Amino acid sequence: MTESDKHSQSTYIQPLENPTAFSKATFVPFAPQPCVCCGCLANEAEQLRTYAVVYDSKLEINSPCAPCCCCSTEQCIVDRVKTMFMDKPPFRSGMCCVCIPCTCCGPPVVFSKTPKCCTMDLTWAYGQQVWAAPANIYGLKTMICCCAPCYSYCAYPIVSGLNDSKTFMQNMKAAADAYATPLRTTTLLPLPRFLPPRATPPAVAPPLRVRRAIGVAGTTSSIPRSPRPSAPSSRPSRTTSSTATRR
Repeated sequence: MTESDKHSQSTYIQPLENPTAFSKATFVPFAPQPCVCCGCLANEAEQLRTYAVVYDSKLEINSPCAPCCCCSTEQCIVDRVKTMFMDKPPFRSGMCCVCIPCTCCGPPVVFSKTPKCCTMDLTWAYGQQVWAAPANIYGLKTMICCCAPCYSYCAYPIVSGLNDSKTFMQNMKAAADAYATPLRTTTLLPLPRFLPPRATPPAVAPPLRVRRAIGVAGTTSSIPRSPRPSAPSSRPSRTTSSTATRR
């Protein structure tokens, strides 16, 4: 299937002017119409404003709407720009019930779909799509171990009408990995623990030692401390006479 050279080429919007753009999606000639049978309804100005670009931190998609189909002019087209940052769904797990992280069913999934009839590729008729699911449900299949994955029943489309979704998915994965690498080396490291201060034991003064000049040089001796004076007794002292008193 040949890719279109009209999409994302409008002179009014140039999404690739940003140097942080990783990749630009390629579309089938009838996009943004759903199938080749509706290709006659596609408007050239609508196609020129259709784009999907992966940046270093986000995915930006514009799916414009032409109210009068092929008869619409540039002034009639309504842009529908959607931006998905890589720290939010579908690139990260979302929240369940507003405040509970939805991580119990596994990580989110972004995958591509190629329409087929038996083994025949129908990209030329419908184009390829990129879908997202909030969780991979641990890789379970519809029939436990066979049939389609369970997460395909809760998935939703992100981009449609692609010509080469495989290359676009590879570039999207490279951008998401490059975005997550600095987060693993900075914010995901464990924080230091703050311990309570310990009480410092009181310092014990060592015994006073003086080097004596008399005696053997280099020897030290301890100076004994003088005994503390005893406290005076409150009792009156008894006086004894050396001579005995005779009656």
